[in-house]
Amino acid sequence: MKKYLSLFLLNFFICCAQKNETNTFVYKKISTEKTEDIKIDRVKNLLSSIQQTQYTLVFNDTVSLFSSMEKVYKDSFDKGAILYGGGNTRYLQKKDTLIRSYKEFDFIGEKFLIKDGKNITDWKITSETKLINNFNCYKANSSVKRITLEFDKKDGKIKDKVTTIGLEAWFCPDFPFSYGPDEFYGLPGIVFEGYEKNGKVIFALESIILNSNEKINKIPKLKVKTEDEIFKLLKDDLIKVRN
Repeated sequence: MKKYLSLFLLNFFICCAQKNETNTFVYKKISTEKTEDIKIDRVKNLLSSIQQTQYTLVFNDTVSLFSSMEKVYKDSFDKGAILYGGGNTRYLQKKDTLIRSYKEFDFIGEKFLIKDGKNITDWKITSETKLINNFNCYKANSSVKRITLEFDKKDGKIKDKVTTIGLEAWFCPDFPFSYGPDEFYGLPGIVFEGYEKNGKVIFALESIILNSNEKINKIPKLKVKTEDEIFKLLKDDLIKVRN
């Protein structure tokens, strides 16, 4: 039965690709931290709010848009939960085997687009599998380098700290598109589940809407910067504030 379903999906997506129709995958964000271990009410509320967040991945054969779902939250909802552990609006453009990523970033009220510097290494696909939403998914590993700013108490200078963070994704070849939630893309199938190793949240697929025909908004005409340029912007501003 599964074999016939996979063949049906493959034929369906070939048809959709020809028509350039859109499909929608809905994701939720799961906190790996236990609220009962948290004593601070503000942090408890943040973790509770994370469980309420939802995101959509709308895509066709050549473009995708990942963004938080517009919904009415409770008054107690902490908006910081939307971006906690990832969740920025991200546009992907696919041309042949190349995928370009543009992520929205807000800096002191001014919005930019961060063009992905492609610091994600090649994914290493394993033979490990598991069922997610009754679909067979494969595990893949990768890593990404992150630069953070630290204040050195000894000399009073702000220094860069480079950390390598492991990424883990579970993708489904039955949906032959290289998209996924947030930074989890570039695999031979839609990513159903993705998380940073030792991270505090998991992006998990919640539902699938085939042939949704939902509109994919065009990439906004904002200033485009690289990750390095944004980092320099943040560092210069922090130095200015400290001085």
